[in-house]
Amino acid sequence: MSRSPPSPSPRPPRPPRELPLLAGLRLKNASIKDRNRVFNEHELFSFIHISKAGGSTFIRWAHASRIFPRFHPEAETGDEEGYFYDRAARSTAQRLVLLRSPRAHVLSMFKECRYDAWGVKLWKSNQSQVPHEGTHQHDFERWLDWYVHPLNKAWLGCYQPWNYQARAMTSWSSSPHYISAIETYEPSVDKALTSYLETDWVGITDFYDESLCLLLSRFRTQAAAVLFSKSCQCANHSRPVLGTTKIATHGSVSSTDVDIHPVLAVKMDRVTVVDKVLFSVALRGFLSEIRSLEMRVGHRVLCAHVLQKAEPKLAYITNVTALYEIS
Repeated sequence: MSRSPPSPSPRPPRPPRELPLLAGLRLKNASIKDRNRVFNEHELFSFIHISKAGGSTFIRWAHASRIFPRFHPEAETGDEEGYFYDRAARSTAQRLVLLRSPRAHVLSMFKECRYDAWGVKLWKSNQSQVPHEGTHQHDFERWLDWYVHPLNKAWLGCYQPWNYQARAMTSWSSSPHYISAIETYEPSVDKALTSYLETDWVGITDFYDESLCLLLSRFRTQAAAVLFSKSCQCANHSRPVLGTTKIATHGSVSSTDVDIHPVLAVKMDRVTVVDKVLFSVALRGFLSEIRSLEMRVGHRVLCAHVLQKAEPKLAYITNVTALYEIS
């Protein structure tokens, strides 16, 4: 998991501004995918691997499940390429992606840089200046403050958190991990949403197994049907779709160790302003797709207790239970 060395950041973003209306020409011309249709199992499946959004776990599952006849990438930790780079390299592929709640994503990026063996190696070798001498709360707030006010500051190394997911979904780079001179802190909302609309399957990391159920439902193979029947219903005997432990690289460090107080919440939302729009649209699309699937199969796939557990984590986006019920 190599990264380019720290480099000076380009000019910082303008002060907060109203986001553009989500009806630009690019969106009107988007090739919107029908996410109820059956997959073409003869075509390549290409996964857009966005760092810290559950991608390594998904890639491991994809290979172990043998659901996909042809799947890219092969390595769990490699090929974290930009959306447009992937589209140019594999033009006929069916594209898949996982998106994650922006606040959870920012916390996960920091934890990778602060606690994972890879991140520790970076700051021990002076390739990263990520704060690492205080408490989890203290170091996270220092790290975030650095990027909230980036004027005349160099990149700290490891991850550059500004709208990381939207940048990946609008990037032509083979390694879109930090902001370069040709990228912006706030990618075009229309471009990010167009990539979302043109992606064949968009999973939500915060509803991991349920997203995999949506994926399985679009195959017509016996293996997919068996896995769906065993895992995708709200019954006591159901077991997770993954069938494998989610890859975690932060040891025993929990996100709950950070108190997201109102000031910190504002800062986290500031550096993910476009990610928040992208995720909000994707979350609503996911809930609509789940309800459509449940109507087709005649039983619930997204269980009440799962929604209840997700409510406090996603309350800053929407009330997921209420949104599910009206979808």
